[in-house]
Amino acid sequence: MNVEESRLRTFTDWPVNATVDAARIAKAGFYYTGHALEVQCFLCGVKISDWNYGDQAIVRHRLAEPNCPFVQNPSSTCNVPLIPIPINNLGLASSSTETSQDNNIVECQSINPYQNKEPQKECRVMSQRLQSFTNWPISSIVSPEKLAKAGFYYLQHDDEVQCTYCGGILRKWKLGDDPERKHREYFPNCNFYAHQDKDDLGIQIHTTPKKPDCATYEGRLRTFNGWPENIKQTPEILASAGFYYDGFGDHVRCFHCDGGLRNWEATDDAWTEHARWFPKCEFVNLVRGQEFIKQCINNRPPLDQSIFEGVTEDESTDIADTPLTTVPSLEITEATLKKLLESPPAMEALEIGLHVGRVKRALKKRMEEIGTPYTNSDQLIEDVLCDQIMEELTREQTSSGIEQCNTVKKDEYRVYSIEDGNSVIPNDKSNTDKKANFKESTALEEENRKLKEARLCKICMDREIAIVFLPCGHLATCVYCAPSLTYCLMCRQEIKATVRTFLS
Repeated sequence: MNVEESRLRTFTDWPVNATVDAARIAKAGFYYTGHALEVQCFLCGVKISDWNYGDQAIVRHRLAEPNCPFVQNPSSTCNVPLIPIPINNLGLASSSTETSQDNNIVECQSINPYQNKEPQKECRVMSQRLQSFTNWPISSIVSPEKLAKAGFYYLQHDDEVQCTYCGGILRKWKLGDDPERKHREYFPNCNFYAHQDKDDLGIQIHTTPKKPDCATYEGRLRTFNGWPENIKQTPEILASAGFYYDGFGDHVRCFHCDGGLRNWEATDDAWTEHARWFPKCEFVNLVRGQEFIKQCINNRPPLDQSIFEGVTEDESTDIADTPLTTVPSLEITEATLKKLLESPPAMEALEIGLHVGRVKRALKKRMEEIGTPYTNSDQLIEDVLCDQIMEELTREQTSSGIEQCNTVKKDEYRVYSIEDGNSVIPNDKSNTDKKANFKESTALEEENRKLKEARLCKICMDREIAIVFLPCGHLATCVYCAPSLTYCLMCRQEIKATVRTFLS
């Protein structure tokens, strides 16, 4: 049972409604005994059966048997973890082990005991590769950041790393080695460098949701039966932010990234907490964008690092399920707005002649949505001008509608003044013009309707299309519907990445 994959297979009959996921328990060194919720460590033999919502498997393991070698240092035991390793022999010279003169390169997949059938998709984002270096032993010789940037992730064995695209393995690193240069030198045909800048271009790797039956807003909303009434965050607010109810206390989870939150406070904002603790969630990235996430992360309180001691890569994600502290939202009062108006960005906006009311409105909106004031005047001026343009467009549309209505009424009848009174006589010519105008107006309305429908999401038919699917290039869904898809609804091609677009 020292192989994690073997331990995971013992959970075939693990209750589907169990409070802790089987994969996380197996990663913490346990296998299922087959009795109720009882699991046992393959190394120290300790058993645990009383699982509760929010339990961290590795933490429970440490509390039950702190002297277990697996808890103290998993990499020093005989444990074989289940991690994604590419099986891609592109560019390999042969199926046998080939070692160069400096023993730095090994071009053979068979020497690696940690192979997995689905390797490539898991590590094609730098942040995911960087997470694999949790137990990297030689950070003083070559840093994990440089290795991850060069396309490598750690194989959890000695100092061996592997490219996520060509599958080439490098080892026996020396002081002064440049991972990028070594990569190009030993694997010149690797196509990693054709893909490394995709994050800078706004291309996001597409992943399917962890809980597909809650991919829709209505599906998530139905799970909130029994939600505590004393919680300020309503089911509608939480469901719109991607959460569904766990059915216990105030525990909620994201349908897409499976991140969990609990212990909600009255000042907590669902979107802010989602972005703050789970910034890699694709749903948050598509709906709110990177700028919003960065603002939330910058305001995140520091975590107590002691809770991460001995915690494996996947478990550290769960520990963030419960924020230790939260930053209360700032109440936007007149005094606060007055103080914000005295800030340098606001003063510069007022100096160029922008209306003080619009500036105040932009400042208030910024604080309500992001929680931090403007740091530069350019962004504030842009938001104020955008608000002014929208206001003028609305006023013009309203004025145009009233004038058009008055014109139609005037054309319907011609009023003649007569000495003994006033008579209203229908105008035949006006009726003819009215019919022609009506046909033209109907045609324009139909064309306008078709244009509006073309901009609507083809799934919900409610919001504007905003996501381009790659590699097919179809633009067909809004930011809320796209995360739930695996295949493009237009051509049925698998979605491998997405790009957020803004229609003008």
